[in-house]
Amino acid sequence: KDSVILEFGSGIGSKTLSEICTVYSVEHDNRFLNQHESVYYIHAPLIDIEPIPEFGETKWYDSKVIEQNLPAKIDIIIVDGPPEQIGRSGVLHHLDLFTEVSVWIIDDILRLKDQKIANYVALKGGYVQYKFWNFSIIASPKHEITHLEKISEVSYNQYLEKSNLYVSRYYPSI
Repeated sequence: KDSVILEFGSGIGSKTLSEICTVYSVEHDNRFLNQHESVYYIHAPLIDIEPIPEFGETKWYDSKVIEQNLPAKIDIIIVDGPPEQIGRSGVLHHLDLFTEVSVWIIDDILRLKDQKIANYVALKGGYVQYKFWNFSIIASPKHEITHLEKISEVSYNQYLEKSNLYVSRYYPSI
């Protein structure tokens, strides 16, 4: 509550979060800009980046635009964009911008590349990683994550609501 959140990729969750926090949302797609009055949007078009070999992704948000529009303080970063077909590994080139952030949430960790991003963020920052069914919370060891049991319960209930088809997209052998 009352945190400043920087999220990569916006959506309906942006509005929900903005009801209790200050939300800055980095978005490349004009269709998703200014969807919610209470969210501060940072329009950062996709640009070419140097791919990290194990990811092979060649585009990410324009980091200069992001850097120029960052709030003075960020409590939480949520990585939920760009979309999968573009890739999210570009954030790894800019971890030095976020050394003071004590909590990261990486979404879609059922995808191997997104889990690998979560691993890198945790290793680079010396953070603890709490894994849930499709997201990780990564936090400084000095930052106590409260309500882990409740988060786990809600996460598990979300999992139960997903179809077998949805889960098999990530794990075809199940």
